[in-house]
Amino acid sequence: MIVSASRRTDVPAFYLEWFLRRLAEGRVRVANPFRPSQQRVVSLAPDDVDAIVFWTRDPAALVRATDRLEELGHRRTVALVTITGLAGTGRGRVLEPHVVPTDRAVEGFLRLAERWGDARRVAWRYDPVILGPRDTPEEHLERFAGLAGRLAGATDRAVVSFLDLYRKTERRLALVGYPVEMPEPGAPVLRELVAGLAAIAREHGMSLELCAEPPVYEGTGARRGRCIDPDRLAALWPDRPFPRKKDPGQRPDCGCCPAVDVGMPDTCIGGCAYCYAVRSHELARRNRARHDPAAESMLPLPPRDVP
Repeated sequence: MIVSASRRTDVPAFYLEWFLRRLAEGRVRVANPFRPSQQRVVSLAPDDVDAIVFWTRDPAALVRATDRLEELGHRRTVALVTITGLAGTGRGRVLEPHVVPTDRAVEGFLRLAERWGDARRVAWRYDPVILGPRDTPEEHLERFAGLAGRLAGATDRAVVSFLDLYRKTERRLALVGYPVEMPEPGAPVLRELVAGLAAIAREHGMSLELCAEPPVYEGTGARRGRCIDPDRLAALWPDRPFPRKKDPGQRPDCGCCPAVDVGMPDTCIGGCAYCYAVRSHELARRNRARHDPAAESMLPLPPRDVP
């Protein structure tokens, strides 16, 4: 079993104490995000967990937690670290108001890669790519190149995804007055941008992978990626079984293999205006206030369905 911590919230940044307690106790209660009364208790015993995949914007938190993770018997860990280069800038204060500053995230990334000792274990996510009057392809290429130069040698892949305009995403971007103009997937401007990003990645020893994008970017130098990639995990830990199949619970163009996600929606307090997993920052803050680090689940759950 692969544990995802978490697509739905930044566990290392905001819920690490809780997660370490869950690992120490060897179990976690997870709920169906669409029907929280459907619940199950999942074993987190080291023998039952083939790998833990962390998703975060604060890699330094994982550096601080590594000794404890290893004490608890969890050495098979990888991280997907999102760094857009916006945090701490004027645009970042609008789009990513409570995210760690870029310099701190880069420093944490480099320290984590050094601590874990393998560039394959820490992936860089440049995500999401937003286009509009304030975000031109040229600006993305320049920002991506600057970050790639700083992260060179600490990772072997950069993962890119274009912004998906879900209704809640459009609403939140409108609330902060941020204009977005996203072309259709595979549009010439996007293909040219992907090709430019792929060339920059290659220059810095990285492959460029596209996350949850349709197969319309052949010939650009990028490949369709799998953030939770069973082949990469098997190369790191060949003695563990990793399922070579798509997770049916993810989007059609997502290539990830199955994993148990321990997070819950509407809990990340990073405040990103484009977030897919949070309806509003105020709701996330209220939920964070309800969080009990000693509880089996991230948030209090309703009574469990009885068959």
